[in-house]
Amino acid sequence: MKFSAITIRHSWPEWVELMRTLLKNGYLEAAGSNSSVEGGLNAQKLNMIRTACSTFARKQSHLIRYFSRKDMEVLVESGCWSTKRKVVNSGKRLRAYVGIDERNVCRSCVLRGKCDRAYVNVTEEEKEEGAHTLDIMRLLFAYGNGDISNPKVEQSVRKLMSEMVEHYKYSSDEVNQNKLMTSFIQQDSVHLEQNTGCVKTSNHTSLKKGDWKCEGCNSFNFAKNMMCWHCNERLSGRQLGAGEWECDSCSYLNFRRNVVCLRCNYRRPKASIC
Repeated sequence: MKFSAITIRHSWPEWVELMRTLLKNGYLEAAGSNSSVEGGLNAQKLNMIRTACSTFARKQSHLIRYFSRKDMEVLVESGCWSTKRKVVNSGKRLRAYVGIDERNVCRSCVLRGKCDRAYVNVTEEEKEEGAHTLDIMRLLFAYGNGDISNPKVEQSVRKLMSEMVEHYKYSSDEVNQNKLMTSFIQQDSVHLEQNTGCVKTSNHTSLKKGDWKCEGCNSFNFAKNMMCWHCNERLSGRQLGAGEWECDSCSYLNFRRNVVCLRCNYRRPKASIC
């Protein structure tokens, strides 16, 4: 399918860019040669967009750790957008994820009288598992195809859409870089001893300072990664340099001079600034 086969229209440039990303990466397919993608269209096209958004979000489950926590709070603190079960459940998981009391939200929600999940908390298992990128995407899709009367909510919705695209591009580039490094080191410098089955790295191999090998899957990571690009295993025993700090929102390693995280714009608490 050619990129020009679909015309994307929406009053939000963030929505247009998200649709372009889905289209460019094969998640969105045209229903016809002159199809258009925009909010408020017929059920068939909305279902096509919903499916593309859901597929994308499931495959990019790691993206949720990069999103602005503040904007996620704004997204869910005022109640649910609709009484559809999947949307409601996603809202509940996100509230548990960011630490918002479910009963307080339900108490002030205008839809509580029509909702069969009102005042129902997520299970302990769901709390432990956490929220997913799909939960964010369901709400962004709902808001993107409806009227938002609250400017604060609209601002956060549009910002999260923008982050969805930006962090997808960033993480895709980073994964490719890490794959390349892992492949190079394994092919050029790692030798398998047939008698013992042990893997040893030759003496001439030297990673840059701070680069590390994941204990879970043996993939090599750049120093800036606090979690493995391949299996999301967290780096343990990391010794931070003088003044360096790890972002509470996305685990990115920042230099002392950075007041806000270079990856997600999370502002470092003043109390921890040295």
